Amino acid sequence: MTVANARFVEFAIPTKPDCEISKAYWQTATAVSEIADNFGLSGSGKVNSAVCDARLNGIVCGGCDQEMVVNTRSEAAGPISLHVRGRYWDLKKIQCETCRRAGKASRMAADIARMRQRYSKPALKEQTPKDEKAEFYLSWEWRTLRTKVLQQYGARCMCCGATPEHKTVGGEPVVIVVDHIKPLSKHWDLRLDRGNLQILCDECNQGKGAWDETDFRPVPKTEPGAQIQ
Repeated sequence: MTVANARFVEFAIPTKPDCEISKAYWQTATAVSEIADNFGLSGSGKVNSAVCDARLNGIVCGGCDQEMVVNTRSEAAGPISLHVRGRYWDLKKIQCETCRRAGKASRMAADIARMRQRYSKPALKEQTPKDEKAEFYLSWEWRTLRTKVLQQYGARCMCCGATPEHKTVGGEPVVIVVDHIKPLSKHWDLRLDRGNLQILCDECNQGKGAWDETDFRPVPKTEPGAQIQ
């Protein structure tokens, strides 16, 4: 199904029903170029900028089970086509933009992890005993600091954008963790350094591992050693 013959009129409902250009865009078969002429706009790009989003009535995302909301006819054509086919795997392929990006980031993280495991040098012997790590993660100091970091940034993965409302590729609820940018095994002295912490989902955290020190935080970076506020 192409954009030209997608069944917008049947499924697309504008989020702003009183907007005339949005009704013409989503609830008629009029070509976008003709809509531009009718409303005195200079081209298709101007039409896409002027119309509101639309929800696709009865078409839900296979990832988060929420009704699809789309920005343009082009974005709506694929989900409508898959929904009309109605086959199990076609319906599973319907994904909103958030789930699509989360799935792509998860797959990339898994691919990176596999490549690093294949080509990396043998890991150095862990400097910090495992029982000491376990005791640290149960400590009051760590739990308090972890809560402060979650309150500051929110429970959203800074790598892929996933939240606890999303699901993993395997269909499990996303788990959010507080990650040490510089790993404990190599930088035990930074274990309570707030400037060394970021929010990741468990899948991105596992993909990052103890060999990667990427800082995914969108805010200005704080050098390790800063005082805890």
